[in-house]
Amino acid sequence: MVLFGMVQPLYWHYTTGEWIFDSYTNEDFKLLSPYLKEYLFSYKKGWLLYTPIIVFGLIGLFVTVKKNRGIGIPLLLFMILNI
Repeated sequence: MVLFGMVQPLYWHYTTGEWIFDSYTNEDFKLLSPYLKEYLFSYKKGWLLYTPIIVFGLIGLFVTVKKNRGIGIPLLLFMILNI
């Protein structure tokens, strides 16, 4: 198990000379600026662009909200909180 866990540090040491290498130096976490439009629609990382079948799920979600508010509203809130 230890040998399996050492695969990544061994690779880093072989390629960079360091045992722990931060490969995400240009990435950051911006809680107050979440890039929601880019996340959903951009050509680089667009959730709806690269999985267009989700549009049918969103349509079904809004139909559920209209027909059965008891389950539709909690589902909608859950989806919004997860996004």
